[in-house]
Order: sequence, then C-alpha cells, then structure tokens
Amino acid sequence: MGPKRIIYVSSSVTNAPKPYRDFIKKFKQELRTATASLVIEWLDQDAPMLPHDFFRKNLNNVLNSDAMIAIANEPSIGVGMEIQEAIRNQKPLLCLYEQGRTISRLLMAAKEAGEVRLETYQDMNHAIELASDFINSLGRENIQLL
Repeated sequence: MGPKRIIYVSSSVTNAPKPYRDFIKKFKQELRTATASLVIEWLDQDAPMLPHDFFRKNLNNVLNSDAMIAIANEPSIGVGMEIQEAIRNQKPLLCLYEQGRTISRLLMAAKEAGEVRLETYQDMNHAIELASDFINSLGRENIQLL
C-alpha cells in the first residue's frame, strides 16, 4: 500500500434521497479501510443552516486534498462546481456513477476531452475497487521519474 492520501469525496447532499446518502457514508467508510486514505468527512452536512463560509470550505476541501472522487449519481450543481475546481487546479479526479444512471452530457464531454476519468460501477464493492485502484495509482508517474 502506498502513502496515505487525503481524498475528498464529492456527492450530492441537499436533495439526495436517504438510500443514496447512506451509500455515500458507507462508501467513505469502506474506502478508508481499503486504502488507509484520509477521507474528508463533513460533520455538519445535515445541518439545517449553512455553516459559516460554506462555499470556501467546500472548495478548500478540493484544494487541500491529494485527489477527488465525485459520485455523480444525483444531479448537483455543487458537485459540478467542485469538479470544475478540481479540473482548474489539475487535481487527480475520478467521477463514478452507477450503471443505468443518466449523467450530464457536459461530464461525458469532459471525459472525451481528457479532463476527467469517468467510470461506471455496478455495486458498492465495484465502486470501492475502482476508487482504490485510482488512489493506489496516484503518483506512480512521479515514482517512475525518480
């Protein structure tokens, strides 16, 4: 296993159904175990009011992480903004979506342009496998140059 990485998992929260939110929580827990990564956790994600400077805190999660994983199953302008921030700052980025879901044409176009890695998963185990492979591949190109 490689060095510990700080990973930001971006996902819809505000209008997401409970089963999806439960999936995200379990995904983060299992990703921590599978990769020993430091997965950023939002403790106030269900708060009825916006935390102070919510916008900056979210974008700082992207900026202060080694990589970002976006779960794109549910429509979310916020996730789109975070994906754009990761692209703009050249952060390693993996976008996952569940097989059978419809995703944004803009996200598909970003994949075609080489801006994002976009993968379909079948279930939790497959999502963890894809995310773990992504995390474990971080920095390999730098290691080869040494």
